[in-house]
Amino acid sequence: MADHTTAEPSPQSPETVRHQLKQILASHPFATAVRSRRFLTYIVEETLAGQTEGIKELVLGVEVFDRRSDFDPKVDTIVRVEAGKLRKRLQEYYENEGATAPVRIEVPKGSYVPQFHFRDELPAPELPHSARRRGRYAAALLAPLLIAACVWWGARQFSLPKPPPQPSIAILPFLNFSPDPSNEYFADGLAEELTDALCRAGGMRVASRTSAFFFKGKQADAHDIGTKLRVGFIVEGSVRKQGEQLKVTAQLVRTDDGYHVWSGSFERKLRDVFAVQQ
Repeated sequence: MADHTTAEPSPQSPETVRHQLKQILASHPFATAVRSRRFLTYIVEETLAGQTEGIKELVLGVEVFDRRSDFDPKVDTIVRVEAGKLRKRLQEYYENEGATAPVRIEVPKGSYVPQFHFRDELPAPELPHSARRRGRYAAALLAPLLIAACVWWGARQFSLPKPPPQPSIAILPFLNFSPDPSNEYFADGLAEELTDALCRAGGMRVASRTSAFFFKGKQADAHDIGTKLRVGFIVEGSVRKQGEQLKVTAQLVRTDDGYHVWSGSFERKLRDVFAVQQ
């Protein structure tokens, strides 16, 4: 008698990878992350099609992030910024929803070409505690200072034992004080990076990028912004480029009275522009 059973797809086939991609895109870290969804889909499909030579920063800026044909990755760091966010979201997915996934999709640092690691090839997982510590490292520079300042001020306003309410904050678009208008991409990316870091650090409510960027280019005082966004603090700042030197200034402001709680300034050479964002 003839055997009419249909062979199942190989566990290491492109279909398995595409199925895993669908699971990732539907997960909590990716559900509303439009840029990360588009980024991951593009590089996975190009890799499965054998077109890895096109997975480069210049091409990604045009094909994935709708930059113009004269896109300059040295000035506009959107690809590197979004690659960092993509790696964080993949890490979060595989630490939670995708812990038992049959294939792990990774984007190694220094490259945008994804790697596919199938379950029988994966090394033993690291301890969850160390994984969480690495996931919060991106917020180690600026985010803890802002959180501490917000909590300190909130605690002063309320008598014990009643705990103070959870601090709330909005990251406004950073102003571009450089003569080159293309540096505005970096200023916007900096605000997005800080918003993402504060969300992941926890300890406060963070207004969405869409809500905060509503005030880009508009004249509004801290009190009005706080009322409309329902936040107790805002972060505002500026970016200035002089020759090969890049300077970023940030301030933490109370929205109830407009007074500064904290301010900081960071300087780097232009070639270290991504380090400034981190």
